[in-house]
Amino acid sequence: MLKTISIIFRVIIFYVLLWIRVPVALILQAVTSLSAMAFMVMLLVRGWSNALDVFWPLLAFSFGAFVLRWVYDGILMLVSPEELFLDI
Repeated sequence: MLKTISIIFRVIIFYVLLWIRVPVALILQAVTSLSAMAFMVMLLVRGWSNALDVFWPLLAFSFGAFVLRWVYDGILMLVSPEELFLDI
């Protein structure tokens, strides 16, 4: 009985996360791309020292969005109702 409830819960969580994956991935990809591009523009406009001093949070924000997207996909794979075999 407990195993059945656990499987049903995993399936529900998996499909909810899968359903909202596209908007989450699009938003995080946009944040990653725009932050990195804004840093590169500021690097060209202000020079290396000024850009790095003032706009390094853009790089951190870009990397954070990338990591968050990666973690989201990892959680999605963990709660998958079927075993996933990744060929590396």
